[in-house]
Amino acid sequence: MKKNLVYALLLVAIGFASCKKENENESQGTIQFGLSKSQQKLKFESKAVNETPSTILISITDSKGKVILESKEIVLFNMNGSYLSEPLPLIAGNYSISKFIVLNSSDSAIFATPLKNSKFAYLVNNPLPIEFSISKDNITKIVPEVISVEGASFEDFGYDSFSFDVVKTFNFLTTVMVYNESVKNWELTSANISIKNANNTVAYSGVLAAITNQITLRDNSTSFSIAVSKDGYQTYYTNISANELKLFYRSEDKGPLIIRLLSESTTVTDIDGNVYHTVKIGSQVWMVENLRVTKYNDGSSIPNVTDNSWLSLTTGAYCWYNNDQTFMNPYGAMYNWYAVNTGKLAPIGWHVPTLAEWNTLSSYVGGACGALKEIGLTHWFSPNGDATNGTGFTAVPSGSRVNVFVNMGYFSQWWSATQLNSTSSYEWTLRYNDGAHFYSDNGKAVGDAVRCIKD
Repeated sequence: MKKNLVYALLLVAIGFASCKKENENESQGTIQFGLSKSQQKLKFESKAVNETPSTILISITDSKGKVILESKEIVLFNMNGSYLSEPLPLIAGNYSISKFIVLNSSDSAIFATPLKNSKFAYLVNNPLPIEFSISKDNITKIVPEVISVEGASFEDFGYDSFSFDVVKTFNFLTTVMVYNESVKNWELTSANISIKNANNTVAYSGVLAAITNQITLRDNSTSFSIAVSKDGYQTYYTNISANELKLFYRSEDKGPLIIRLLSESTTVTDIDGNVYHTVKIGSQVWMVENLRVTKYNDGSSIPNVTDNSWLSLTTGAYCWYNNDQTFMNPYGAMYNWYAVNTGKLAPIGWHVPTLAEWNTLSSYVGGACGALKEIGLTHWFSPNGDATNGTGFTAVPSGSRVNVFVNMGYFSQWWSATQLNSTSSYEWTLRYNDGAHFYSDNGKAVGDAVRCIKD
């Protein structure tokens, strides 16, 4: 008799996408858990414990014995008396469930599936481990049975203990795009991803499909570094706080983290030998980094002015923020507008954008210029509002120079080639607290960053 049988688990795995790796098709599927009442009437000997299921604690291994999920806690949602979990992604293949425990809202075990050869194994049709498969475009249904743990010991189920450390996790969404020259637009693509936590240990490594991917990380680090790679493209790197990364999950926050990979061939070199990556945004092609050249494109030197004569200059000059060359990467150099006006600052085939060209860039993103800002707080001060870097432009807050150096971390300030009058010209600015942009006139002797656009 199976008088202790109270619930059955329905596991559904749906294959929904695929990508190629080493000439073999790999499909990514989702795995979802549900609890449904058995045909027996539910009976509980004691009401001292809350018997309402809240979460599942599960461990899954693959066909090679590699642990895919270790004591993973999955939230259950009550759907009019039936319980359904959030879906989890898995690569197509063969797996087995080695632990399945149902917890209440106090994280106390209330039901479990016994292991093979345990005292209670005879009470269920299929004790653990239970094998299952996920394949593309197929639905796999599995029904592991669970029984009440009330009045029983963990040895009765074959477990070492019902005590456990709940692994706190969080999810974020990400998608990878590359530019398709034949259709003149960005398209989804597959890529490899590696994520490290703050102590430089690998938190996640895998393959991203050409879809919106959900990634689950342990919530045990204040920040993460992300590297996304694909043959023929530049590797994408970013550092981001855990709090910022958590926002890339729901559409009402930031939605998916969009990563745009740039072709390895899309670079330009200045006369000093500095290499700049480029990105196509709408009809424009921009440098991804701020200019850091110390010579005009005719080979003549640009004066490096470090003293207080800076604001009295009427000829071209450059400097580094705080007169410290270590700020060259990633902020670039600072130039007065007289250097811009020579027409020789940018590499041949490139130029400093006009105010109209800056505004074309803004119009392309609908004024939502967070799409131009580097994400995270590595260079921007908190909150770096609305930053998604959805265009790949990767703006950093380089600040400016009057007689003192100001605004690094707060503002990206770039010169335009457009002058207002004999003493002032227009600069174009992004700020740390939101995704807004603005332009204003400033004295031509002020030092700003320069970002170049292709002729």
